[in-house]
Amino acid sequence: ARPASVMATRLSPPGPGADDLDNVMALVRYEDGSVGSLAYLTQGALKVPKEALEAFGGGLAAQMHNFETLFVYEADGQKKTSMRIDKGQQAEMDAFVQAVKRGAAMPIPLESLFDTTRVTLAILESAASGREVPVQA
Repeated sequence: ARPASVMATRLSPPGPGADDLDNVMALVRYEDGSVGSLAYLTQGALKVPKEALEAFGGGLAAQMHNFETLFVYEADGQKKTSMRIDKGQQAEMDAFVQAVKRGAAMPIPLESLFDTTRVTLAILESAASGREVPVQA
């Protein structure tokens, strides 16, 4: 779904350092009623996985840790999958180059890239103003 609005805040510990402005929590509301939350943090312990993703829906839950392990939880238990670290950058570049060579549609729709930029800018605006910010198309 397309993003509709963003609410964000920055980490504000006592005596904040320069990198504390890089610590942001954001909630993105989507046109279909779903929500996504993003935590971009530099204050954690080094042993914590650098990147994590959790998704919930349809009676399932999934947790990905550092692009190395994936846990999928269902009513009848859980399944763990180990993966080779692959963030997809090479496959994305290959798909882009092939699309350009063939004159085909881009692998990521332009509107999706614009939405990503709009959400990023709305996060900055919301964190600065303390207000929910609509994502304008």
